[in-house]
Amino acid sequence: MAVILVGVKLKPFWPVVPSFLPVALGYFVVGILTAIHFKTLRNNPNLMLAIALLALIACMTASRNSALPLAVWVAVLVVASVPWPPFARARKLLSVKPLVVIGEISYGFYIIHTPILKAWGYWLHSQGFTEDRYVYFGMLLITLPVTLALSWLSYRFFESPINKWAKDNFGGARLRPVS
Repeated sequence: MAVILVGVKLKPFWPVVPSFLPVALGYFVVGILTAIHFKTLRNNPNLMLAIALLALIACMTASRNSALPLAVWVAVLVVASVPWPPFARARKLLSVKPLVVIGEISYGFYIIHTPILKAWGYWLHSQGFTEDRYVYFGMLLITLPVTLALSWLSYRFFESPINKWAKDNFGGARLRPVS
């Protein structure tokens, strides 16, 4: 809870950078705790549904900017853990190779996309492409395949070797939930 309060206190200082870690630290911690306890959640759909219900109630009282990440988190957890047939089909769809690859390269995408968008946007502005917002938006879409390609390269030649090195040197040890 203290971590979330720190993020709330820092938010006014970085209002245009919502992903700045101290501001988004609460989401980061929720993700870590979810990863650590996911097996428990997956094996107890009633607990998952109770958490989902509480989170959705929180969404109703939260601002739109706070409610959206919470709603996405709940939706993903419910689809990933509740054994209802429609969710099983969704899990099967999400396990297709192209989507798995996008998931694997997502950290690189997160890191790389902003500098590419900003540099390309600056160049487009200097060339006069920002006068028509539809043309500007269309031109910004060009960054998507470039960002995907660079993210894959980052994963292939940077993240993957580092992950392998860490597993080889630390025995693939993972955090265990506190009992």
